[in-house]
Amino acid sequence: EEMTPPGHILRQKAAVLKSKEQLFSHPAHSLDTKSKEALIYDVKDVKLMEKKVKRGWDSERNFVQPAWEDFVSISNLLMKYGALLPREMLHDCSNIAADLSLQLKSTFFGEIVGKLSAENELWLALVLTSPFIKTLTHAQLAGLVPAIVSDQSRGDTMGIYEPSEEILSCIEKLRPMQFALEDLQYEYHVQAPVCLEPNFSGLVEAWANGCEWDGIVGGTSLDEGDVCRLFQRTIDVLKQMTLLDGLDMGLRDKS
Repeated sequence: EEMTPPGHILRQKAAVLKSKEQLFSHPAHSLDTKSKEALIYDVKDVKLMEKKVKRGWDSERNFVQPAWEDFVSISNLLMKYGALLPREMLHDCSNIAADLSLQLKSTFFGEIVGKLSAENELWLALVLTSPFIKTLTHAQLAGLVPAIVSDQSRGDTMGIYEPSEEILSCIEKLRPMQFALEDLQYEYHVQAPVCLEPNFSGLVEAWANGCEWDGIVGGTSLDEGDVCRLFQRTIDVLKQMTLLDGLDMGLRDKS
């Protein structure tokens, strides 16, 4: 009787097959050898430039950005998005540093930001109050959560679960908002992740739709501990949504 390979072997085999499919379906696969080499060099140059920019930004920030400047930068950013307003409007209310005695008050949107707990509460609040997510089902909403709060920098993660078209469409609609916040954070020297990548969305959506545990861990290269942490982070955000006054009642019910 032929023995069934262990689960980790099956997961690795599925990951390899998925990698081959993505490789052969990529537009670059049809390029000639010279064009491929040129593309690889260009990609390496871009990644090197990105690292240099980030390293320079971090160095400058660590040198000239003590606690008070951090506070001023974050406050100005929150004022830009209408989360904070000065109690007494000044001639220059766009910059809190214009008057050290300036007192700020939280707006309705600011209350939502303040009640959230995440690496970037402003980004999370912007997404949760966006009209683009209102039409998502409960499973699609759960699948969106890891796209907006999870660090997905690991490039070796593979899986068989793809997010639904509704999630992908929603992400594309949120993309301009992501770019705008990243630009403003750079302008105000605020360093916080603005996540919007659906790498784990399909996995969480499948779980929310009732997929069994064996099917979940067998369909991803993540180990069981990473899957548990991913699901726990998703549950935490959804729980916050259910308790968030001011959030659309339909979204709270789906959470």
